[in-house]
Amino acid sequence: MFKSLQFRPSGLRLNTENESNTHKYKIVGFSVIMMAVAGYYQNFFGNAVYRSGQLQAEAMGNLKPFNKFWTKYDIQEDDVRKTAGKYY
Repeated sequence: MFKSLQFRPSGLRLNTENESNTHKYKIVGFSVIMMAVAGYYQNFFGNAVYRSGQLQAEAMGNLKPFNKFWTKYDIQEDDVRKTAGKYY
């Protein structure tokens, strides 16, 4: 099994010459698909970082209000305040 995994130049040449063209096309197609997926994720993440930086800069300049981050504990505490009449 490991005889076909030769990493000497002559062994690599023998392996690639004996490969069928359909197998070569599958490898190239898979690499193109992976390149497209990686590019999409890199573009999405880059845009997300850019948008968050823009919103943060606007919030720091008092052009936009900061959004309060609500957790389930904040909501429960808010409900307790409302029912106790101590909403402040």
